[in-house]
Amino acid sequence: LDTAQEIEEEKQSDMMHTASRFVANMKHDQNWADNFVWVHEQLYHKFPDIAFQIEIERGVEHLQRGDYLAAVKIFKSYEGQQEKYKTMVSINLSFFYFLEGNYKRSNEYADIAISTSKYNPYALVNKGNCLFIYEDYSRAREFYLEAIALQSTCFEAIYNLALTNARLGHTSEAIDSFTILHT
Repeated sequence: LDTAQEIEEEKQSDMMHTASRFVANMKHDQNWADNFVWVHEQLYHKFPDIAFQIEIERGVEHLQRGDYLAAVKIFKSYEGQQEKYKTMVSINLSFFYFLEGNYKRSNEYADIAISTSKYNPYALVNKGNCLFIYEDYSRAREFYLEAIALQSTCFEAIYNLALTNARLGHTSEAIDSFTILHT
């Protein structure tokens, strides 16, 4: 494919994903998840990548609503499937296990996410969080800085960097990070 055709296909995919997300997010209080399931079913055969993204968004929505078991069930259903989904699933499972307090599993999934996509800022943040819990603040700081270098608006990394700098006694750097967040 030539570059113009690839760009056009990417635009169409982005538009399809945006439209699908819009339909899926038309929540009706009690049956909001049904919208996600319906959109996923409509896309699954012709647009499996977009269907996957919708399914992951459903899992994230479950997390935001406090339904952790449903979220993990969705994320785990993709565990060990296609390689291209491995990063996103690993990032979400790492985050879930971190919230659950299972730092060993969180660290394992953070490592998987980094091994499949070392340029994903959220994979780096998850790894930094695990290192922070294990009180390896210097290494955690490196991961947060790398995440910020990849995505300057990665607020999770900026906030965690501030906390890490505070733990390391780098007060002025911690204040600088908090100031960035405030502005």
